[in-house]
Amino acid sequence: MVETLLDKGLVLNADIMVSVAGVELLGIRLRAALASFETAARYGLEFPSGTDTETAA
Repeated sequence: MVETLLDKGLVLNADIMVSVAGVELLGIRLRAALASFETAARYGLEFPSGTDTETAA
């Protein structure tokens, strides 16, 4: 199950806005991804320099 999820990947995008009387008071953008390094790199996600993508966690 976990291997399939990491192989296929899962991405969550969410925009949360709090407004009163049409005036936006708070805006939050969230993007989270759960995938193996290989899958994430294939879809264009970038990693900080120095990230070892070959070592298992």
